[in-house]
Amino acid sequence: MPQSFAVKFDRSTITFGSIAADVALWNVDNTMIGVFARPNGWNLQVVFDVTTGKGTWTLDGIPGNASGTIAVRQ
Repeated sequence: MPQSFAVKFDRSTITFGSIAADVALWNVDNTMIGVFARPNGWNLQVVFDVTTGKGTWTLDGIPGNASGTIAVRQ
């Protein structure tokens, strides 16, 4: 994984760096949005707070796993 990459999502698709996938689960709880997708059979989860503009991500798959933070950039 590169040190920095773009993440974009809506209710139907997520783009995570060079990975794109259909959203399998979209959950909203107050100011938190949870997004789950299965790109290439991997598990990708993003949890994002719309109030702070910050969140976390995890990616698990055959090559291993990774996690990190995300933040809105202007």
